[in-house]
Parts: sequence; structure tokens; C-alpha cells
Amino acid sequence: MRDLKKNKTDDGHSSYNLNMDKLKLLSQLTLEEKAALLSGVSNWDTTPIKRLGIPAIKMADGPTGVRKESIPGKFLAPSLKATCFPLPVTQASTWNPDLIKRMAGTLALEAIDQGIDTLLGPGVNIKRSPLGGRNFEYFSEDPLVSATIGAAFVEGLQSKGVGASLKHFALNNQEYRRMTISSEVSMRAMREIYLAPFEHIVKVAKPLTVMASYNKINGVQVTENKWLLNDLLRKEWGYDGLVISDWGATVNRVTGIEAGLDLEMPTSNGLNDRLIIDAVKQGLLSETIVDTAVGHVLKYVNQSLSFKKLRKGSGYDDELGHQMAKQVAIEGAVLLKNTNQMLPLRLNQTIAVIGSMASKPRYQGSGSSQVNPHHLVSFIDALDNSGIKYEYAPGYGTSERFKRQEACRIAKGKDAVLLFIGLPEEYESEGFDRAHINLPLAHIKLLNALKKVNAAIVVILSLGAPVSMMFADSVPAILNMYLAGEAFGEAVFDLVYGVSNPSGKLAETFPKKLNDVGSFGHFKMGPHQVVYRDEIYVGYRHYDKSKKDVLFPFGHGLSYTNFRYRDLIVENNFATKKEVNVKIEITNVGPMEGAEVAQIYITEMRPSVDRAVQDLKAFKKVFLMPGETKTLEFKLDEKAFRYFDQHRDEWAITTGDFKILVGSSSRDIRVSDVVYIEGQTSKQEPKNIKELPTVEEVASINVPYRRHTIDAAATIGDIKKVSLNGFLIYHAIRFGATLLVPKNIDRATKRMVRQSAIMMPIRQVALVSNGKVSHKGVDGLILIIKGKLFKGLQVLLEDIKTQKRFKDKITQYPLEQ
Repeated sequence: MRDLKKNKTDDGHSSYNLNMDKLKLLSQLTLEEKAALLSGVSNWDTTPIKRLGIPAIKMADGPTGVRKESIPGKFLAPSLKATCFPLPVTQASTWNPDLIKRMAGTLALEAIDQGIDTLLGPGVNIKRSPLGGRNFEYFSEDPLVSATIGAAFVEGLQSKGVGASLKHFALNNQEYRRMTISSEVSMRAMREIYLAPFEHIVKVAKPLTVMASYNKINGVQVTENKWLLNDLLRKEWGYDGLVISDWGATVNRVTGIEAGLDLEMPTSNGLNDRLIIDAVKQGLLSETIVDTAVGHVLKYVNQSLSFKKLRKGSGYDDELGHQMAKQVAIEGAVLLKNTNQMLPLRLNQTIAVIGSMASKPRYQGSGSSQVNPHHLVSFIDALDNSGIKYEYAPGYGTSERFKRQEACRIAKGKDAVLLFIGLPEEYESEGFDRAHINLPLAHIKLLNALKKVNAAIVVILSLGAPVSMMFADSVPAILNMYLAGEAFGEAVFDLVYGVSNPSGKLAETFPKKLNDVGSFGHFKMGPHQVVYRDEIYVGYRHYDKSKKDVLFPFGHGLSYTNFRYRDLIVENNFATKKEVNVKIEITNVGPMEGAEVAQIYITEMRPSVDRAVQDLKAFKKVFLMPGETKTLEFKLDEKAFRYFDQHRDEWAITTGDFKILVGSSSRDIRVSDVVYIEGQTSKQEPKNIKELPTVEEVASINVPYRRHTIDAAATIGDIKKVSLNGFLIYHAIRFGATLLVPKNIDRATKRMVRQSAIMMPIRQVALVSNGKVSHKGVDGLILIIKGKLFKGLQVLLEDIKTQKRFKDKITQYPLEQ
């Protein structure tokens, strides 16, 4: 058999006929070529068919900056230099979709400069728990914020000629066992919370690709979930783009194609191509279904090439990119507290700068989105460039006691102490979840020591997710920079000294303690299931329903100026136009120009079904000069009042009074009014639905693996204790993963690689073997783990020989193109 994976990835764009009839092109493709088109040719490229002029389309990670490998195919090779924009957690806290659209357009220009056609982002998974290790790469706990900012990102990328990849579809809300765990969730929670951002972005922004996630949903692998990928995504939502797998998420390739998974990424070195071909020849898979998937790939190639017509000019100005990163960092910073106008500082005030994060900033996350920045600027760099005098001490690190003493010495007598603390990179990353929401003990000890010598402390936070702050009442000011990208230092400087006015708002709640969180007690779980018992009560919806005090509420963010809300006008046109129109007048009554985010919440006053206390339904950011007034207008359509009736499998609106709440945060409502909404009577009869598994059922399912229950879904970590062979294989793989990591790599990446290796399902051995082992070889490995050493070795060695013969045959008889 001939293998198209041996082709070089020259783009060959000039020879591809954009107007060629798809059916004609399909008729010219051999079955082998069709199968090859449904898998990548490498880690980042689709398969080219030079014989027909079909080029490879190039992809790269990129929600915060282009991450293109400097040495293609080399594991953890440094990426090319690129602008590191603030992370999605910071992007969302701008509450400014227009800005994020411009930022994504700038990001697209650098992607074009580096020859990238599609960037893998945005990620719009809901932040179910602050423990999520990858929360920094997602936008919000709220579906509307996630949807609005995510759609702006997609539109910005694609307006400049670079495709987006909407991910991770869906219910991929934790890193622990993300490749194997089943997210058990009700249909209502899925529809109202977890799928809502995807639905909006698919319908409004039309991303070129949607990325199917690793996990299962209610027991069905996402990459094989026909209801999700076909019935919902394509038929109900009308998506006509390309569905791709997350990298290595494919389990059963044939079942996946039947379910609607078009493109497998990355390459499986021809392994799954052969499964497709064999299934078609044996009558187990219709070639018509294969043609449908191939058609989606060809359309994606066409769209990617058509996008090139949108591209203007040449070259990328990294200084302009840096200024855009700075603007987003400034607007995304959240002033959490500012007692007695501690901020902004005056230029003549004496300051002590404490904390190594001031000189070595934590500015981005760890994992696949990590960027090699063009111009990283620390706060110390910014101070040096300004000429302002200061004293600096790292405060923590090695010899911590001595460093605390040094920090306290220079803090004495200063007008202000700027304390830089937060979460080190090894605390949060792709590949593992956080164990708690505490700041490092060394940071807290430093803060407590400083408070004894100087009360004028400004805490400047660098982190990707909420933390507990028992110190919050004892310091006058807290500025949360989140993960601010390469312009971190300049953004902090402008905010601290009042060059810019903070306008960010939290897109997630900061709880007082971990056990206040709605998912507490049933986050992570495993080894087989995680049950979403919090239902629709995620984030502020939970804290409101349970009447819990929080540290800082959803939507909170202070300014150096003040805003007045008045003259709320609500026009109820629901009976005739299915909409309610809201107008609110906002005035800047303070001394400084600034921006406010007006937030519209809706609450049903006497709900006949279980409803959240309030739901965010609209928001707008408005910029005002001192004394300036603007009137903001909102249109609330029927989607704002509906809920999902899972017993009838339809959206529904109840009849009754709804309160329209307008405020500066979810717990700072300024004005309100009431409208009467006439609902609708369903014609559907209610039906019984499958309830979430009981505690007893989960306990019977979530039992650790034993020797006789080990299967291909068991992780490398699971095999450690089941047998001596499993123990040896576990340590061999863990050691091998360690050898792959370059010595100069950061600690967070080292931990991510170790954890990813441990959480890798056994079936992934076939993928990472680079074609040396197939699924049959994995079966042999499982037999060895179960104690059947000789039989397992026989199966494994026979498979290795078979794969070698296959590769030798390809080398001897390559396909001419």
C-alpha cells in the first residue's frame, strides 16, 4: 500500500484550483488518498495531494501568541519569537469585545508572517472550579462573557485571513484524566452553561474549525459522539466547517468518522488510514461517509486559501504588536481594592518594590500555549526606563528568611510598598489541576512581615485563577494583573501611576475559601466519571443561590473615578417583537477619564421552575471623560428569558414577572425595573430522562483499576500498582518522558510532561511510537501488564515486525504525485 504521509509539506498553493467542483475532485481521489486527507501529515500540517494540487494547510497553537516550532517535529523545541499577548483570563476581564477583536487581528498578522493558516484557539470551556489547571486559557465562569469575547477573537483572526479553531468541544473542564474521564452532566446544564458559548460562536463568528475534546460525555467519547458532532453541531446549529480532533484524541477512527469527526490530528503515521481503508473494503464503513468527511477537508483547504485574499501588506511590526499587548493588559487589569485612594501613586512618593515577580514576571501560562516573547518588560525595567527612584528586594526564593529581612529593611519609612506576589508557573498548567487555592506560603510570610513595618502596601497579583486572600482586609490596595503578557511591566507602571485608569472587571468569582465553590466535593473525581452535581449553578449562580459571601464578586472592578447610573427606561415589546429594550444613562462623576462596564442581569421574580437568582444577559463597556454622560441601549431578545426544558428537550419561556437589573457587578446593582413576559405553552409531552448517577452508582463505577480490569483506557499511572510488570512499565515510561525534556526547560513544563505521561491512556502508546506499534501492539502491552508476559511479548513483537514491513513497503514503493 502507498502512504501519502511521506509527502513533503510544500504548500503548492498556486496549483490548486479553488473553483474545482468538489464532486469532480472526489471522483479523482483514490480511497488511499481520501483516507490520507483525513489525518495530518505531521504534527501541524494537513496532508497534501500534489497530484491534484491540494496543498497542506499549516496550523499552530496560538490563543495568546503564535507558537511555531523553531525545529519542526522536535519535542519541546523552542518556538519562534512572537508577541505574547495577555492570556484569555485577562482578555475576558477587559469586557471589551471590540478590543479583543483588534488584538486577534494583530495576532493574525504575525501568524501570516510566520506562514500559519489556522491558529488553535480560542478555548471557551467554562471555569467550573478555580482548581482547573488550564483556567488561564479560558475566558469565564459565565457563558455570555465566554461567548462574546470568544466570538470577537474568532472574528478578529478570520477578518485578517487566519482561520480559528474553537476548542475544546466540549465539557473538558478539568485536566485530571482529561483523556479518559466521562463528564456526567444533565442536558439542561449542558445547554444553558457548557455548550452555550460554542453555540453562539458557531452561529455568529463561523470558525473554520471546531476541535473535539479528549473526554467522554455521559459515557460516549467526544470524538465518537454522533449526537454532539453531527446532530447538534451540524444539523441543529448549522455548522458547515471542519471538525478536528484534539491532538491524540482519536480512539476508534472508524466510529469517529461515522459520528462526524473529519480530521484526525496529528498524524498517526498511516495507522488509522489503514483502518479506514480496511473498513471500507470490508463493508464496515460506507465510502459515502468517508466522502462527506473528505468534502469538509477540501472545503477547509478552499476556505484557507480564500482567506489569503484578505491578507494585506507584508511583514509584521512587533512593536505595534507589543503596544496592542500593553493596551489589553491595561484594560484587563482589575483593581480589586483601593482604600482611601491609595492608588494612583504620585511620582514624588518614595517606594519599595518587593517580590521577584517584579523583576522576573509571571506573564503567561504553561503548556501548549506558551510563547517565546519578542519584548518582555518587567516592572523593574519600566521603572528604570522612567527614571523614578526605588529600592528593590526579591523577598522570596532561596534563603527566604534573609530575603524577608532585607525586604522589611527597605520597606520601612517608604510612602508605598509595591508587593508583587502570585502563583508561580508550576502551580497551574495544562496537564494537571491545582490542589488548593492558596498563594505560596513564602509569599504570605513576606506579606505578614511587611505589614509589621509599613501599612501602605499595594499588592500586585500575577496569577491565572482565583486565590484565597485572608489578608485582603489588612492591605489598602490590591491590583490583579492576572497573566498580562509581554508588556506586563509597562502596564503595571501606567496603572500604578495613573497614566491609565483601571477598567477591568472580574469574569469569575473569587471565593473566600475552596469549600464555598459549587463543585467542591465533586470536581476531578475519577478514575472513570466526574459528576456535575452543581448543575447550572456554576460561579456566581452558585454563590447567589446558596447566599454565600464571596471575596470579590463576578463583574467586580474598581476605577480611579466614579460612575452614576440613572434614568433606566425599559420598553417591553415582547408581545409584538419578542424583545425588551433597555436604556440606561451613565455619567462619569469623578475627576478622571475612565471606563465602566454596565451589566444587565435578569431574574424571574416568582419562578415556576428552578432558576438562577440572576443571569447575566448583556453588557457594554463605555469610555467617559469627567462629567460626560452617555446613554447605553440594550436589546434583550427571547433568548434572554428562556431556560432549557430537558423533560421536553426544548427551550422554553415561562409566563410571569422578570426583574431587569443594571449594575456595576453581580453584587452592585444600581437600578432595576420589572417587565411581564408572556411565555409559551409547549406542545411536547414531558418524557422521562436519564438522571445523573447516584452517589452509590458513582462509587460502584469509580473503583480503581485492578490487574484483570486494565484496558486501553487505563492511564500509565493506573498500571503502577496492579502488577510488577505494570510497575516496571510505569517507571520506564516516566523515565523516558523525563529524558525527552531539555535540561534548560522550566519547572512547570517538566511537571506538565511528567503528569501528562502519567495521565496518558495506554492506547496512546500507538500514537507516540511514531508508527512502530499499532493497536494490536497495545493489546500485547496490556497482556504483559496483566501478567501474561510471554503471550503479550509475542503479540507485541509480531506487531512491531508487521509495522516495520509496512514502512519498508512504503519506502520501496512510494506514491508518485
